Amino acid sequence: MQLKDIILKRRHRERGLMVLSEVSSDLDRDDVLHAAERAAMLSKLGTPVLPAVAGNTITERAAAIAHSRHVWQILDGHAIEPPAGATGHTLTEHRHAD
Repeated sequence: MQLKDIILKRRHRERGLMVLSEVSSDLDRDDVLHAAERAAMLSKLGTPVLPAVAGNTITERAAAIAHSRHVWQILDGHAIEPPAGATGHTLTEHRHAD
C-alpha cells in the first residue's frame, strides 16, 4: 500500500531544515531512491533537506541503499540515523543547536 509523501519544515534562529519522507507499508529500493532524489532536488532551493523512508518493513537491499545514500529509516516507529551525508546535516545536529 502506497501512502502520501511527507515533507516537514522547521525554522529556528533563521536556520531551516526540511525532512522529506516516502511512506509505504513495505519499503523497497524505489522508495529509498525516490526519497534521496527528491530531497536532493529540494536542497537545490537553498534549505537542507534530509531524505527519509517510513514504514513497517524494509527489504535488505533497500536498507543497504538507504545507508549508502544517507537516507533515514523510520521503521515501525523507530528511527535509524544514517551516517552523516555529503551535506553534513543530521537531525541530531539541529536538535542540539536549539
